[in-house]
Amino acid sequence: MEQLVIGKQYKAHHPEVVFDDLDGKDVVIPAQDKNLKVLPKPEMVYVDDGFGEKYEPLPEHLRGPEWYAVKNLDTGHFHWFNATGWFCQLTDIK
Repeated sequence: MEQLVIGKQYKAHHPEVVFDDLDGKDVVIPAQDKNLKVLPKPEMVYVDDGFGEKYEPLPEHLRGPEWYAVKNLDTGHFHWFNATGWFCQLTDIK
């Protein structure tokens, strides 16, 4: 998996996924496209576990190379993005 670069923008594509459920019926997850800008990972994250709200150090699993902090340029939302299974092409979207 090629590493994405902080500050760069990418068009991310995940192809359609088809598999059989336990009853043998086809399950189809449609193809997805996103336009993303990669952001620096924060040192602290906001956690709401249903019992309380607090800031904690970045969890170990989000420190992995497949996880990115991103801004979705289509929606304006900031979120985590796991690049596994996605094809990401560098773009110059403004």
